[in-house]
Amino acid sequence: MFIINKENWEVVKKTNIIGSNRKNKVGLINKDDLVIVYSIRPLSSIMGSFKVKSRNNEKKSIFSGGLYPYRLNLEPINILKEPIKMKSLVDKLNFIKRKEKWHTYLFGVKGIRELSKLDYETITNAF
Repeated sequence: MFIINKENWEVVKKTNIIGSNRKNKVGLINKDDLVIVYSIRPLSSIMGSFKVKSRNNEKKSIFSGGLYPYRLNLEPINILKEPIKMKSLVDKLNFIKRKEKWHTYLFGVKGIRELSKLDYETITNAF
């Protein structure tokens, strides 16, 4: 799951490119992997799901708040017209152990959180 701000969500929707400063984390993502995009405040919502098409080595600045040079080209699977509030999913997600502090599981991870297949399916089944 990529954790981005509202401005960068608009970039992802327009370009089908997502980026991160976390070379090691992006390096673990392969072609055909599935990703979810979560937008932080003010939305705090799941925005959509994508399939990874390829790596993107372009270094042109397109994102808000940083270069995010480790990039992926994405193929949209489901762009939600009505984003899903993350709070509505918290009780069903295994990676969130302390449900009352759910936001801490997203804000301290520097943009990428690996999900189990079960958590991915729990989120996408809510679409």
